[in-house]
Amino acid sequence: MDNIIPAFSKPIAYEVLKLPEYHYKNIDKAFDESNIEYINYNDGQEKKYGISKDLYVLNNPILKELNDIITNKVLLYLNNDFQLDTDFKITTSWFTHLNDSAKGDWHNHGNSYLSGCFYFGDYFSEIKFKNFGLGNRYSIDVREYNLYNSTEWTIKPEKGLLILFPSDLYHSILPSKQSRKSMAFNVIPVGEYGLGDSKVNIKYE
Repeated sequence: MDNIIPAFSKPIAYEVLKLPEYHYKNIDKAFDESNIEYINYNDGQEKKYGISKDLYVLNNPILKELNDIITNKVLLYLNNDFQLDTDFKITTSWFTHLNDSAKGDWHNHGNSYLSGCFYFGDYFSEIKFKNFGLGNRYSIDVREYNLYNSTEWTIKPEKGLLILFPSDLYHSILPSKQSRKSMAFNVIPVGEYGLGDSKVNIKYE
């Protein structure tokens, strides 16, 4: 066909941020202060998956500049690329740490419009995205996967990579053979938006 519209897509945005080295030193310091709690799960096996008890790590004063950079990227993406006419705020933000072949199971993020990941360590296993509601009516072999027939996308992170994606999009972390550190965060629309009896005014401090 001459024309194909990728209608109702789940856009995943990514960019490698060129940050001075002091940012990574500050992130490492904030990571050490965030009190990572390790839990054993993944099919009952003894594998380590850690999440910071601090769920507002970007509020750490030593990460203020990084917070401003990430917030600016979020606003450029939503206001310029998506042409959405409202303000947005980062709500929760947390560190993750995987080791000993740990993985992150399929999940998405509730009470959030947009989610993001930022990678600051030295090793990263892949993050995989999946649309569970697409392409499962018929079990037809695919000759070559492309934008129109894929139900999964895998991204291999690198240091400084920022990924933004719809919060309802399911994602997982592939098994990590080495120590894997990252930061994640959620974003909601704030201010007044909507029409008629659907109008709201959301304030978030």
